[in-house]
Amino acid sequence: MKPHILIVGIGGRTGSMFARELGGVCRITGVGRDQEINSIKAGDIAVQAEGGDQQVLKVDVIRSSEYGSVAKVLAPDYIFVTTRNPVGEVVKNYYQPFAGSTQIPKLVLSQNGLSAIADAKKALTEIFGEATAKIDIIRVSLLNPIDARADGSRLIISYRLPIKLGFGSQGPADAAEIAGVFQKAAFKAEQFSGTQVLAMERAKLFLNLIGMASAVAGLPVGEGLADPKTFTQEILMLREYAQVVKKSKGSFATLGGYPIGQISFLLSYVPMPLLVMARKKLIAIVAKNRNNKPKDLGEIDYYNGEVVRLGKAVGVATPVNEEIVRRAKK
Repeated sequence: MKPHILIVGIGGRTGSMFARELGGVCRITGVGRDQEINSIKAGDIAVQAEGGDQQVLKVDVIRSSEYGSVAKVLAPDYIFVTTRNPVGEVVKNYYQPFAGSTQIPKLVLSQNGLSAIADAKKALTEIFGEATAKIDIIRVSLLNPIDARADGSRLIISYRLPIKLGFGSQGPADAAEIAGVFQKAAFKAEQFSGTQVLAMERAKLFLNLIGMASAVAGLPVGEGLADPKTFTQEILMLREYAQVVKKSKGSFATLGGYPIGQISFLLSYVPMPLLVMARKKLIAIVAKNRNNKPKDLGEIDYYNGEVVRLGKAVGVATPVNEEIVRRAKK
């Protein structure tokens, strides 16, 4: 029997991509707000893999307002939370109906930053208490940029194939079933376990940070990295993050072919003038397959803000990241 996946945030970029790409190997039910559900039912949301045709998103959907009364009947094996940070209240809302149940869905989190698992565990503990330790939480670090653009009344969600991601389980299971799901869907998925799950998350945050100094300057990533002044800010920002990870005795995983540990070492110890001179080559390494468009500053607290919080916790100054947060919020 195919696993049943409930996608919270259907109609959004990540939720719609997962619904389309996993629909052939899983039973998918999407849940979302009235606006997104109405758009899906009207055929006003389409997905398009690079080089392919637009396809209207077709998926079974329910409204979030109706979810509580049908959750146990739906009995999903997995709940994919694809909404933005913070996830605490979202997780609480979608797991509350399972209080007292012996069959609790596995939780899959695809948010950026390092806070999602902690937020989710706090919410689950309010519902399940000590039994939270028995709930599988699967962390996903998605590497494909997903774009959305309006075409008249239709929203077009586009991305590249294959889907590239890292994933790992925080719980009693080994994520073997979801690994099989990703494999059947032809995802290029790397599995991590134990402490390497956090190393994977750190590596994804490193990639997310690239371009944030450019973004607060109003520049696409490529243009910002090509400008010596902005490039210098980018490097100083990443150096601060590398120092924070080192001070916390953490490490970076190699993710999606990016040797983040080696890159962070080079950026931290090679003199700045040499880095500026070699920036074209560095751009080719760190910006490979990254979209050359202004980055979204809406989750700045989970990007540079995360670095600032971690820095304070371990006693590392992060003035460049603090300045980026200040400018982003301004």
